[in-house]
Amino acid sequence: MKINISLIFCLCYNILVFGQSNINEVQMDFETKLKKVTKNTNWKIESFKNEIQLKYYNTFFINTILNPLNNRNGILNKPDSIVISFKFENNWNQSKSDSIQKFNLNILNPIKERIFSYYDSTKWSGVMSNRTMFLNTPLKHSIILGNKNDKNNLSKIIRLPDLIINNVGIFIDTDYIGYYVFIEPEVVEIEVNNFHKKLEEILGKGILSKIEINY
Repeated sequence: MKINISLIFCLCYNILVFGQSNINEVQMDFETKLKKVTKNTNWKIESFKNEIQLKYYNTFFINTILNPLNNRNGILNKPDSIVISFKFENNWNQSKSDSIQKFNLNILNPIKERIFSYYDSTKWSGVMSNRTMFLNTPLKHSIILGNKNDKNNLSKIIRLPDLIINNVGIFIDTDYIGYYVFIEPEVVEIEVNNFHKKLEEILGKGILSKIEINY
């Protein structure tokens, strides 16, 4: 049987073009919604191929309650920025997401339960953590506290999109989540947190407060 190379090439090309077109449509529609939210605010929109960034510029510093060494700008207010990025990736649907989540949890859960059980029995002595912190970020803590084999297996976990729109996965990242941190001066913190609330009206409640990737 003869293989029609031209036909295969055309099919592959059309799939790629359609896929990129689908991402472009979702991204354009998403940007339109973001423009409404950012109107009359100090947040700016920057668009790139398969990515949108929201940027906030002001003079402030971020104080971390748990570890002052992680403070941004020390104890001084300096020009700084907060960035929220949205990356768009094709070929996502709920069935695929559910399948990958099952794969991820089959890796994480046995490791998480073993590590948690051990440190819970030692009352978390010798580590800068506790049961609440572990349960809030089980993947992060399992990577830190796990052995070499654990770390190798956990590296196979596949990140899931935070949103799926028309078969396009949207991955959301921010360098400020408001968890165990606060911004000074207070007027800046209020402005940032109020904007987060407005943004979560279209993204979903709590989506900007996640302290681990979606898996």
